[in-house]
Amino acid sequence: IIEHWNCKAILNAWMPGQYGALAVAETIFGDNNPGGKMPVTMYKSSYINQVDFLDMSMQAGLGRTYKYFKGDPIFPFGHGLSYTSFSIDLEASSPLLCTFTDASETCEFGIKVVNLGNRSGDEVVMMFMKPTSVLGEKTPSLPGTPVMEKKLLDFQRLNLDAKSTELLQFTLQGSQLALVDVSGNRVLISSNFDIIFSRGNYGKPSDIRIGAVVKCNKPKILSKFNYRWW
Repeated sequence: IIEHWNCKAILNAWMPGQYGALAVAETIFGDNNPGGKMPVTMYKSSYINQVDFLDMSMQAGLGRTYKYFKGDPIFPFGHGLSYTSFSIDLEASSPLLCTFTDASETCEFGIKVVNLGNRSGDEVVMMFMKPTSVLGEKTPSLPGTPVMEKKLLDFQRLNLDAKSTELLQFTLQGSQLALVDVSGNRVLISSNFDIIFSRGNYGKPSDIRIGAVVKCNKPKILSKFNYRWW
């Protein structure tokens, strides 16, 4: 049903608890405006034939989870519908490129959210980072370890009245752009990123993309992996 789009919407209640039936009924009949976002990636049924489930690598086949998945999902991580519609724009004073030489440096962004519809509703704006090059290599990688496709750095939920606008402030810190090396250490290393603001439809034209550059003469270890689990 999902893959052939025989329905216009799916209401996924997961494990709603004792008031779940009331919440579902209120949502179906329009008393409640849904604002949930997918906490997982929904793959196509063909995915089970493309990934060896005995292989625990996060990069096996098309990859696992939103961080490593390279395919086209049915519903991406963060996807969600509403009875109203929203748009996001970058505030004019926000930078289009941020450069970091230290983990403590920050960059500020303003994201304008507009409720375009005729009823109030919740929206969630997410900030992702996507490595585009590491140590000058356009295929981002570190020796002996995979580099993720993308990573959620921050998100904010807000409720907006019909036709109203609100400005959200996001802060990007250099430490958030650290990568994990083969020893499990978080390191700040010369690399380039796309910083992506999304309403959940990741990869769509409505996303906002900003460049970020990390410049280091040598890798800076921000935290070492602790091999002791006890």
